[in-house]
Amino acid sequence: MTRYNSKIGWGLATIIALVIIGTSIALVLDGIWSGFIISVLVFGFVAHMFATTYYTVNGGDLNIRSGFIYNKTIAIHGITEIAESNNPLSAPATSLDRLEIRFNKGGSVLISPKEKDKFIAHLRTINPSLNVIRK
Repeated sequence: MTRYNSKIGWGLATIIALVIIGTSIALVLDGIWSGFIISVLVFGFVAHMFATTYYTVNGGDLNIRSGFIYNKTIAIHGITEIAESNNPLSAPATSLDRLEIRFNKGGSVLISPKEKDKFIAHLRTINPSLNVIRK
């Protein structure tokens, strides 16, 4: 089993942190402590997601994991295409430097492995017919 950690996009992380911190400060200044507690919990949740997003290749399977929210296994032989993407849609990816994995009949998922080239090469050793689209 090989694990690939998700690349952390510091720009994305900074924007999220600034929004949460700004909201938290406003809530404290207004004395809305329940809202502040919720902001702290949201910050903890986001930090947990950033720390626990990774991808593993185990035999012929790709497992995509993001915290306790997202856990999906895809058969690597079912992957038809990998395309570089900067799509900002919600995904098990902690950077906007992403790969779109297309599989089976119309399924797709956005991920952001730190070592994209190594990750793609590994998948191609298992599924040589993979089509890779670079920007």
